[in-house]
Amino acid sequence: MTGPVVLPDGSPAMDGTLVIFQLRSWDKTDTALVMRGPVIAQVSAGVIDVELFTTSSGSIGTVYDVSYRYSILNPVGPDRAVEQRVGPVAINGAGPYTLADLLPVRLPSDVSKAHRIKRGDTLSLGMQWIDENYHPIDLTGVTITSSLLGPDAAMRTLTVAFVSRPAGTFEVAMPSTQTALLPLGEHQIDIKATVGTVTRRSKTGTIIVERGITQ
Repeated sequence: MTGPVVLPDGSPAMDGTLVIFQLRSWDKTDTALVMRGPVIAQVSAGVIDVELFTTSSGSIGTVYDVSYRYSILNPVGPDRAVEQRVGPVAINGAGPYTLADLLPVRLPSDVSKAHRIKRGDTLSLGMQWIDENYHPIDLTGVTITSSLLGPDAAMRTLTVAFVSRPAGTFEVAMPSTQTALLPLGEHQIDIKATVGTVTRRSKTGTIIVERGITQ
């Protein structure tokens, strides 16, 4: 992870300020356990340069929460440390990447709610990709994939159909023949948006699978 860090007025971030990358949870690869913990990049000459775990290689798919830490000068007492949240990032591939490459757009708040279905029901969820001001993101040229991470730790593919790429709307679905085989309990929805070689990943909500009437 490299590249410039710029303040709201356009000036470079001060040397010695910190960009902190914190995995949300532990993760693992085929050969190693990756522990949850902060990786701290110190700003030097207005830029950062740090190596991070490639989150797309993990079996859980956890992401980094990023924050910026700096001090406010106090002429009559100790300086005050301030930490501001930047956002979540997922890292796909060797890079190098900048923070600007990886910071995701937001999904609407109602997508994050839990949805309930019964085994054997058709799963169908409409979604829209929006920016921080809740304006639609044009998904022309963007590849969207989606999956469910089940309580059995298995990842199952959801189909994705675009409703309107310019309006950022699409639908994720799973037919009844497949939901009939889902384990009961909570399943995490995972969305990936890929542009070129950069993948932005967001866990967007929960599906709670309940027993069907005849089951």
